[in-house]
Amino acid sequence: MTQYKNRRAARKAWEKAIKKETGGKKELFHVEISHDEYCGVFKQAECNCNPHRRLFNASGKLIIEVRGVGFYDPFEVTGVSNV
Repeated sequence: MTQYKNRRAARKAWEKAIKKETGGKKELFHVEISHDEYCGVFKQAECNCNPHRRLFNASGKLIIEVRGVGFYDPFEVTGVSNV
């Protein structure tokens, strides 16, 4: 796993990997989000932790693993804004 200097660098790497691997492809991808125990998602609220993220292809090969990206918005993987 690559370590990033700061949250911005980690988020850019995550976004770049999502765009590169999923952009325009009609394939199945698996996203694994490991939230912290105190995270709001376990209380039916928004994510307020710094979860670890992993993107796998359909055969289970790890494409990227990123830590330190910040809170998780489920719409970011789809490229749809929830705002």
